[in-house]
Amino acid sequence: MQPWQDSLVAYGEAALIAADALTMRPMTATVTTHTVSPVANVVVAANPNRRQVLFHNAAGTVFLKFGLGVTITDYSIRLVANERYETVVNGYAGVITAIRASGTSTLLVTEVTP
Repeated sequence: MQPWQDSLVAYGEAALIAADALTMRPMTATVTTHTVSPVANVVVAANPNRRQVLFHNAAGTVFLKFGLGVTITDYSIRLVANERYETVVNGYAGVITAIRASGTSTLLVTEVTP
């Protein structure tokens, strides 16, 4: 019996559910590099198994949108140079798109899946 399992006897089914949540840890983190330009592109495909996504913008300003059709005026998140953003765990699992107003930036994207 694991040390945390001792408390299961005292707390019953609710503790068992909490313990199950602890054992469901992400197993894979995939890092991809994207060149973001003034042309909108998909930087993360829809993935129902996604646990979390982390972004790091190397330079300039990058606009991200949870969904298609990102523009510099219609976006979800704005990242300036050397800024990072991470989604909530078990949050949005759809497509994510990116664009810049001008020039290019390197965007590192880490997608965490079970």
